[in-house]
Amino acid sequence: MFETNRKNMIVILRLFTISLILFFSINSSTYATQKNNDFRIVSTVNGDVITNFDINQRTLILKLLKINISKKQIDVRNRLIDEALQKQFAESTQTNLTIEEINRVLKEFLATQKVSNLALAKVLKENKIEWLSLKEFIETKAL
Repeated sequence: MFETNRKNMIVILRLFTISLILFFSINSSTYATQKNNDFRIVSTVNGDVITNFDINQRTLILKLLKINISKKQIDVRNRLIDEALQKQFAESTQTNLTIEEINRVLKEFLATQKVSNLALAKVLKENKIEWLSLKEFIETKAL
């Protein structure tokens, strides 16, 4: 019985890994289609750069998730600055999330949104949102 459960768990982990690989590969092409001026530096936070692209991505994420906060560019920029400071503080105190914690938070996000990896990938692509931008948004909320 233990061996059967172990085999089932291995199959589930492999399927999950394959779905993540598909998820990342489907959504990796948007960067190449962006205009150069989308990557204009808007702010720096102790060496970390925030670009127009970051602000636009976050605005799209907030709109997609129907989060009711100001989506004005200056407010989104200030929010990104705050998050950069949070991340820097977490790094300086060595309280970064582990890979396991990040995966758990991502799974919880998918469950909360009641969406599969593939469905999310499709929605992100349709809304021109990069997976890494969404991942960063989710991770920052978990800090």
